[in-house]
Amino acid sequence: MSPSVFPSPRPRSDFPNIPYPYVHQLHSLERLGLGADWLRAVCHDNAARLFGLLGRAGHGPAPS
Repeated sequence: MSPSVFPSPRPRSDFPNIPYPYVHQLHSLERLGLGADWLRAVCHDNAARLFGLLGRAGHGPAPS
């Protein structure tokens, strides 16, 4: 294929590029006031569980 088919050599992502520092994003989520459990699930536990890094209760490694 010709190089013009691939305009950028960098990998692309569909993750939104939010133009704010990461800590600002975290503070904004916290200010929603949905609680520590919700914030932990959104920022960590949901993805960890999806990739098998947490057990169903949200603590420790996934069962083998």
